[in-house]
Amino acid sequence: MTTLRRLSDFTETRPAPVVVSAVRTGAKDAMPFAAGLVPFSLAIGGASAAAGMTAFESIFAASVLMAGTAQLAATDVIASGGAMFATVTVVILVNLRFVLYGSGVARWFSDVSVTKQLLMVFAVVDATFLLCQERFTAGVDLAWRQRYYLTITGSLVAVFLLCQIVGYQLGAGLPEGLGLGLAAPLAFGGMLAKSVKGHDSLIAAAMAAVVVIFGSSLLGAAALPAAAGLGVFAGMKSAGMSFGDNKS
Repeated sequence: MTTLRRLSDFTETRPAPVVVSAVRTGAKDAMPFAAGLVPFSLAIGGASAAAGMTAFESIFAASVLMAGTAQLAATDVIASGGAMFATVTVVILVNLRFVLYGSGVARWFSDVSVTKQLLMVFAVVDATFLLCQERFTAGVDLAWRQRYYLTITGSLVAVFLLCQIVGYQLGAGLPEGLGLGLAAPLAFGGMLAKSVKGHDSLIAAAMAAVVVIFGSSLLGAAALPAAAGLGVFAGMKSAGMSFGDNKS
């Protein structure tokens, strides 16, 4: 009887089903974003070639920045003859939202070492943050979270880099009229709209959308962080909160 009980305990704690479930779920969730990344990455690769960058410079920028919007903005600055300071400033402004993403990774994987957290946060993108924010509810164990996160990250990074290589080879021959650069933002926006729940979240999302749409021409690269900040502020005001509140 004791032997049977031990055998039963062993079969119940085997991690394989957990791993398969996390990988399958992550791959399924990443598909809409991966589809949006294909034309977006092609556009970035084509823009890099048109700006006179070498293939190495293009892929190096993609690997280091790991942020398509910032890379595309930086490429535009380089193509227009902008100074290094202007390029760095644009990248910082566009990527300010990653501070928020980094805090999310630290919270989700607080049980792993700081070294692992830094390696994991390096490749975090908008889709990763949004999907994990939805999936990592109370009761989801660390092993599942890690497998899910790595599956999403690996899938999106692979599509992002491979399609940029193809786009660079195609060069500036990609037609601008197709609006390839809007594919990934639209895919992300659709998934974000689906995740908005409640009146306060709707207010925050609406404020951010208004700032991005009407403020892009005036604020340029600063429109994205401004939209995020004003969206959070509007949501907090709608909920009757202030930055000094400590609500659990």
